[in-house]
Amino acid sequence: TNVLHTNVAKWSTYWDIQWGGNTGQEKFMLPVGLNFLMQYTALYPDENATAFLETTLSKMAQGGVYDHIGGGFFRYSTDPYWKVPHFEKMLYDNAQLIRIYAKAAKKNNNANYVRVVEETIAFLNREMKNAEGGYYAALDADSEGEEGKYYVWKEEALKVLIGEDYELFANYYQIQPQAVWEKGKFVLHTLAAPKAFATANNMTLNMLEGKVKKWKQLLLVEREKRIAPRVDDKILTSWNALLISGLVDAYNVLENPAWLAQAETTFSFLETHSLSGAELQHSYKEGGKRIDGFLEDYAFLIQAALKLYSTTQKEHYLAVANTLTKTVEDQFADKASGMYRYKRDQDLIAKIIKTDDGVIPSPNAVMAENLMLLGHLYYDTQRSVKAKTMLSSLLPAIKENAASYNKWNELLLQQTSPFYEIAVVGKNADQLIAELHAKQLPNVLLVGTKEQRNLPLFKGRFVENETFIYVCRNSTCKLPVTTVEDALKQLGSF
Repeated sequence: TNVLHTNVAKWSTYWDIQWGGNTGQEKFMLPVGLNFLMQYTALYPDENATAFLETTLSKMAQGGVYDHIGGGFFRYSTDPYWKVPHFEKMLYDNAQLIRIYAKAAKKNNNANYVRVVEETIAFLNREMKNAEGGYYAALDADSEGEEGKYYVWKEEALKVLIGEDYELFANYYQIQPQAVWEKGKFVLHTLAAPKAFATANNMTLNMLEGKVKKWKQLLLVEREKRIAPRVDDKILTSWNALLISGLVDAYNVLENPAWLAQAETTFSFLETHSLSGAELQHSYKEGGKRIDGFLEDYAFLIQAALKLYSTTQKEHYLAVANTLTKTVEDQFADKASGMYRYKRDQDLIAKIIKTDDGVIPSPNAVMAENLMLLGHLYYDTQRSVKAKTMLSSLLPAIKENAASYNKWNELLLQQTSPFYEIAVVGKNADQLIAELHAKQLPNVLLVGTKEQRNLPLFKGRFVENETFIYVCRNSTCKLPVTTVEDALKQLGSF
């Protein structure tokens, strides 16, 4: 744990405490680090880290890096204030950010974050989804040869569209002379949280929200008359898998069943188009060239399958996770480093071993986490040991450059703090699992079944017409309980 605290302290020297994100002239959103901090602060109260996380999330949601009209986040900010984005929209960013905003919304009871999640998912469904449930890779920054043309506004046009409310609108979205971007064009962004703005303008939050909703609908209809940016319509397995995980997490905490249904549809799309036998393709495009899957495709889809299994209890997802894990072991393992190669084949480029995070998590770190979870599920010490060994071998690199290894930091958190398995067995498993997921328990693997099953966690535990919760650690379980409240008490007193 000392290493962990040191890593956070080292990374914190790069934090922009006033505006959020890492210091620098440009800002990327770095969801991997934000997700780690959510887990970390849940286990180790840290005022500095909590404040930084909250500032980052609120400033990103207020800035122009978020599309206030259509929902969804752009790729990065070209300034330190999240004001003017590079106007490309990527699936991987939005996939990861919905999970983080959903968790933060629940934790802080923040309605604004709930709206960000809803609008971002609505944007993905409107502009980046094909008819069968797969999601495209990206939307270009340019339209008609001009960056951001689709997204920016001129003052005269806004006055005509908004009408009598224009002054309030301009005040809210910073349509002020000092905020102009270039050539009289504005990027809509806000500087105050909705609640603070409403108070300052002598109105209720409900009144403001009503107006904002109306403005957005007006401007969206107007914007859709423009020539839209080009869609990069490749359907990448790894990025779609990140979205499945994001949707499942968002469903688990905010409980919108449509999001779970969407996650399942996208999973079956990938099974139909990108999985044959035990092998994955990297991308799918009608009539396009087939490329063998990379490590990230396998690692992220196994992660998504394990999340879906935990949430739905459908054995099918666990079976897919096991099949793909076997392929990774057989075809990607690199004996010399104990890690997994980027590609299956043995040529020179295949020897690339990606251990640090970028805008997406390190596939090796995700694979280590998958092995750790499978180890807990099956009481399979070999897999647990493999995950620990991968982490240990990277400790020097993580210590050296903590900010680039946040997925590994998350794994370090799981290894150095107590990790629990919670098994729910019986007819009401669905309901109890949903209640437990909504609690956002850190360092917990949650599984359940409504019938007799042979997984070690379920063996001999099924009783007709009853539902029991087993709280376990290192394969030792407390006496079964029947309520979530009692299970939480056991977690606290293990």
